[in-house]
Amino acid sequence: MGSLIQLEALVLRNNNLTGELASTLKNCSNLFMLDVGENMLSGPISSWIGEIMQQLIILIMRENHFSGSLPIQLIQLCYLKQVQFMDLWRNMLSKGIRK
Repeated sequence: MGSLIQLEALVLRNNNLTGELASTLKNCSNLFMLDVGENMLSGPISSWIGEIMQQLIILIMRENHFSGSLPIQLIQLCYLKQVQFMDLWRNMLSKGIRK
C-alpha cells in the first residue's frame, strides 16, 4: 500500500486486521481520511501519522488494541492543522502524551 502515494482516502474498518499499523503508509502523505477502526491493531500510535500525514481531516482508529501514550504530533495544532474528526475511542491508551 505504500506505493499508492496519490491515495486520498483509506478505509479498512472492521477487517480483523492485526499487528501494528504498517509503516509503509508513511508514503501515503496525501491521505485526508484514514479509517482503521474496529480491527485488532496493536502497539503504540506512531508519531509519523502526525508528522507525515498533515493533510488528514478524518482519523479514525477506534476499537483497536493501540497502547501507550498519545504522540504529541497527533494533538499539536502545528502538525495536524486540518483535522476535523479524530476518534481513538476504546483502545488501551494511557492518559499521558509523549514527545
